[in-house]
Amino acid sequence: MVSRSFRPTDVSYMATPDVFKKTVKVYPHSVIDVIMGVSAITGVTVEEMKMQSRVKERVFARQLVCYICQRIIQPKHSTAKIGSHFSKDHSNVVTSYQVIENYIHTNDKSKLPFINQAVNMFKTKSNDHAN
Repeated sequence: MVSRSFRPTDVSYMATPDVFKKTVKVYPHSVIDVIMGVSAITGVTVEEMKMQSRVKERVFARQLVCYICQRIIQPKHSTAKIGSHFSKDHSNVVTSYQVIENYIHTNDKSKLPFINQAVNMFKTKSNDHAN
């Protein structure tokens, strides 16, 4: 007698890769993309960003990644998932977003060029992907 109960593993060998391409929504960016882009802009390496360090350049780079992720690609990732890339929790991501917003509103001349460059980099890529 054949069991008719559905097991999730049954789908993996019945469906072809083309089926998954049609059903899974693809987003233009991942957190890793943002980390790499911010690394290129700030000069802070990916390894340095992921360290549990309070060096201000590294902290700023992490905050900028959190800001970009939350502002541009957040529908795909929760704040907890964004924070997990740095071994931080969701509250650190929210705080990072607020810190960058404060830099923008106070027109901090030392940080604003990096913020603008990063935001423009990912907005441009999003627009190119949508077309």
